[in-house]
Amino acid sequence: MEAALKQTRHPKQCLNLTTAHNARDLSGYQTADGFITSDRFLRSDCFMPLSDNDAKTLWGLGVRTVIDLRNQDEYEKVPSGLSEYEHVTYVCLPLYSEETKRSLDFDKLPPDFNLGALYIDMLDTHQDSIRRFFAQAAQAREGKILFHCSAGKDRTGLLAALLLKLCGVSDNDVIQDYALTEVFLAQMLPILKENAGMPAQLDKLVDDMLGSDPVHMERLLKHLNAKYNGAQGYLEFIGVSHDDIESLKNCMIERI
Repeated sequence: MEAALKQTRHPKQCLNLTTAHNARDLSGYQTADGFITSDRFLRSDCFMPLSDNDAKTLWGLGVRTVIDLRNQDEYEKVPSGLSEYEHVTYVCLPLYSEETKRSLDFDKLPPDFNLGALYIDMLDTHQDSIRRFFAQAAQAREGKILFHCSAGKDRTGLLAALLLKLCGVSDNDVIQDYALTEVFLAQMLPILKENAGMPAQLDKLVDDMLGSDPVHMERLLKHLNAKYNGAQGYLEFIGVSHDDIESLKNCMIERI
């Protein structure tokens, strides 16, 4: 059964949209008693803007709830076309404050900055926002939930990791899911780097900030396990209800 499962389930289900490059189905990964179903969560970068064809594709895939993790200033610069569809519940739920976002400007980052430290800080200091995300996701109406930030890498990657670990997905698979961002955004990274407009001596810092080196997710998972005893322990610690936790697991895992 396990061998057959690996042959028929593909955890790298890119949605092949034209107005988003890192949009994919958070499915296919094995859990202790099954695999992550494709019936609930999609992760993505921001749609700039959302084309009519992509809107039809997302509707056809069953997207009925969208959770936008960006801040208000990000939304004002790049409004989400997904907020305009009356039959889709659109929720703006910034994962971190505008002050934190401004501190991540390339010209303000220290030379020793690394994303692993950022993810740990997000986990430890933005717990109310993370709690609200999980409560919103657990109580969303039927259909799929698409959650996204700007690149679909850092804020989206953190929440994707928590969702997968809650369901018992292995660390290796969670790290793989995070690292896939570099694959899907490969064609965009040179453009993003050029737009950053940073001096050559900061090239490595910019590369690290825009990339998704597996070491950063590995560092986050070690912290999650050591300080909170895993994803469920963390969600309980920040106040996600037992019913919401069980609801999320039940809707994400297809048991075999």
